Amino acid sequence: MKFIVVGNLSTDEIYHHRKPGKKSFIGKRVGGSSLYASMALGSLRQDVTLIGSHNLPSSFFKERNISVTRHKQSTPISINIYEQEDKAYVNSSINPEIVFEDIHGLVEVDCVIIDPLFDEISYETLRRVRQATRRMIALDMQGYLRD
Repeated sequence: MKFIVVGNLSTDEIYHHRKPGKKSFIGKRVGGSSLYASMALGSLRQDVTLIGSHNLPSSFFKERNISVTRHKQSTPISINIYEQEDKAYVNSSINPEIVFEDIHGLVEVDCVIIDPLFDEISYETLRRVRQATRRMIALDMQGYLRD
């Protein structure tokens, strides 16, 4: 089957705050449910194209059998964990909007997976995707529920 997965990726920078004014860098990780959906499909040897913002090298996707269309460079998202408050705060960066014109190849796919990170795919874009293809559309609501 042929899939298009639409949604931005994130690069999470994780910091741990042990004491006020003292933070230590824990590490970076790549995230975004669109990435994990694409990786799962790639591991099943499906034909998958990921459309979204990211800052990863092309070799990352090639190793995972994913073709990719990057419409904009993404910036890291900071996750700050405060030990004394036992809470984590996400400092999200600007999440570039994905518009209908960014989404190519709708005619020849079996399924379009709409998988936003932080509300970057508008209702208007969803409506236009629906009009452009009569194939299956899967919608992951997680990115629309974040605040």
